Amino acid sequence: LKTLPSHTLGIRSIRFSPDGRSLAGVGYDEHVHTYDTTTGNLKHTFEAPCPDMRAVGFSHTGEILAAGGRDGRLRLYRVNDVEQPPALSAHSQRIRAVAFSPDGMLLATAGEDQNVLIWDKNQVQP
Repeated sequence: LKTLPSHTLGIRSIRFSPDGRSLAGVGYDEHVHTYDTTTGNLKHTFEAPCPDMRAVGFSHTGEILAAGGRDGRLRLYRVNDVEQPPALSAHSQRIRAVAFSPDGMLLATAGEDQNVLIWDKNQVQP
């Protein structure tokens, strides 16, 4: 149906927003990209100063993006805000997965350090 603008380097993870109107992608180019799925256009590019981003996920409302990668730091972005919040130290090794609970109150991260961490969204939101 559509071919979205490419990242400058390989893509590691993609996720649809809950309403299906946006798609987020991360990979090796130190950015989190969001796309409009109806037009195929790039919506936002967020800085992610980590050369190997592995995981991305939307909150249940689609307003927050969580992302993580090689540096073990959790990054949370407000999808309609250009301001970049600080990254949180999460894992001692690469983050491999992020997931919000269905009600959006919890965020889980999994890393190569063999830990799954569960976060209270109110404690970590950007």
